[in-house]
Amino acid sequence: HLAQDNKIIEKRVKALLLTEDSTVFGGVDPDEVIKCRIGKSYESIILQMSNISSFYRYSHSVIIVGGTLKSDAGIDVWKYNPVVKKSGSVFHRIPNSSNFIESNNILYSGLHEGIFEFDKFNLNNLPNSSIDVFRVARLFLTRNNKILVGNLFGLWSYNDGCITAYDTSNAFLKSRITDIAEYKRKYLCLGTRGKGLLLIENDSTCQITDTHGLVSSNIRRIFIEDNHIWLATNQGISIVTVHSEKPLLY
Repeated sequence: HLAQDNKIIEKRVKALLLTEDSTVFGGVDPDEVIKCRIGKSYESIILQMSNISSFYRYSHSVIIVGGTLKSDAGIDVWKYNPVVKKSGSVFHRIPNSSNFIESNNILYSGLHEGIFEFDKFNLNNLPNSSIDVFRVARLFLTRNNKILVGNLFGLWSYNDGCITAYDTSNAFLKSRITDIAEYKRKYLCLGTRGKGLLLIENDSTCQITDTHGLVSSNIRRIFIEDNHIWLATNQGISIVTVHSEKPLLY
């Protein structure tokens, strides 16, 4: 557990990052980053942000923190270098409301009004913004290096600043998508609001809901570990264990 002086932290943690040296970073609502090595050290770092939403490990010492940026003395946030150096780490603050993905040296940040595209090698440059205006709930990079977007209106493909429907023939893909993952490079896994877990392979769709044993059909996050698909919901955690891929048995 995250604790300070053996006392569990009773704060709203909205983002987590675990590094290779077992350091845990927690994004605490609204503007605090907790840096903790369990049983060894604890530090609180206050950033000029609100609503921290995500972390991205940019390099060994640089951590990107996504959220809503606050301007300094009324100056536009892009007019200064949004970097904080503290406690052996460099925190680079970037606007974000969902998550980050990286492809071909471009860092993509999902926002309520579209996607920002940052030059990986010069994050301080003004980003390119998507041509289409849309709300991003989740970004995902497939094994084929395709960018997918999940949001209130379904699943989309993103390319050259524009989004197109991923598959207009599949009614399930018009559901509200909350998270995206891949199971063993075969099934596209989609978390939905109200439709449970969707497993997509080519033209085949498998739907798993609370009627099949999930604690809730409202999926918030997906985590895949070996043949286990962990599902985080407002009602608790379900684990789907896949016993066979063809035919799909779970």
